[in-house]
Amino acid sequence: RVHDVRWSFDHFGQSAGASSFLQLLIIKDSELVIPPEFEEYFDHARGAYSARLVRTKPVIISDVEINYTVISSSWIHGNTRTSYPFAGHLSIVPLVPWERYASSVKILMDEFLIKEEDDCRVMIITTNYIYPFVKYIVTVDVIIEFLAGGLSAPRIQVRI
Repeated sequence: RVHDVRWSFDHFGQSAGASSFLQLLIIKDSELVIPPEFEEYFDHARGAYSARLVRTKPVIISDVEINYTVISSSWIHGNTRTSYPFAGHLSIVPLVPWERYASSVKILMDEFLIKEEDDCRVMIITTNYIYPFVKYIVTVDVIIEFLAGGLSAPRIQVRI
């Protein structure tokens, strides 16, 4: 075993480099209103995903400016089969050491929740794994949709 490497659960693959966290933020739609019956339960209305509501302006998280980045021209599908662009506000988090990775992810998520006024519609976490014994590189995408009803819908996509 290699020291300071995060191994996969099957103990054959090892993570490579860093994970990318891509957060697709949507602007609050001023055209949507909350019915008076629900005003005491909700602060603002959330509608379905629309490309016109995507926030592309930079955000400041932990005193670092995070820019909107287009990773690929391809689209990725969430659990609800909604298509999302492979784009958003990109953060890169190193995987080693594992303790620092876990705390960095928690801080990143807390900062986005506390400081960011626009809603995160989808988060895409991408990590590459190397399987040296069979000479494969596997990319794992975890897609977490934050739906209009307040629920989240995760989906995992594996590419070889």
